[in-house]
Amino acid sequence: MAIGQVLLSTAYLPPISYLKSCMTFDHIIIASKEHFIKQPFRNRCNIFGAIGPLSLVIPIQHKKRKECPIDEVMMANEEGWKKTHWRSITSAYGQSPFFEFYEEDFKSLFNSDETHLLSFNTSCLLLILKLLKLPLSISVSEEYD
Repeated sequence: MAIGQVLLSTAYLPPISYLKSCMTFDHIIIASKEHFIKQPFRNRCNIFGAIGPLSLVIPIQHKKRKECPIDEVMMANEEGWKKTHWRSITSAYGQSPFFEFYEEDFKSLFNSDETHLLSFNTSCLLLILKLLKLPLSISVSEEYD
C-alpha cells in the first residue's frame, strides 16, 4: 500500500476497480461537494443474480435546482428500496459460502434510518474496508474540487 491520499466520488457498494483504487493509498477523501449527476456508481451497483447481472438503483429525491452537491442528495426511502435491495442481495448470495458471516453486518446497513446518499455510501464503504481488513482512513471533502 502506498502512502498518500486519493480523491474519489461516492459509490454505492463500489465495484472492485473502485476498491483497488482505494487500496493504492492509505487515506481516501470522498468528494462531498461535487454535483450529483446520474452516473453508474453514485447510487447504483451491479450484483450477479440467478439470471445474470442485476442493477440495483437507489432512488433519490430530486432537488429543483440543477446543480445539487452530493452531500445534500436525499434517498427516497419511502419507496422501500432498502428492503428490495436486501432481498435481491440475499437471493443472489444467500447460499454462497461465508455469506452467513457477513449477513448481519450488511443487513444492519439496509435496516438503518439513513436518509443521505453520501452517508449511506460511506457506511457501506467503511464496512467493506473493515471486512477486508484494510486499515484505511476516510474523510469527506469540505469544498468543491
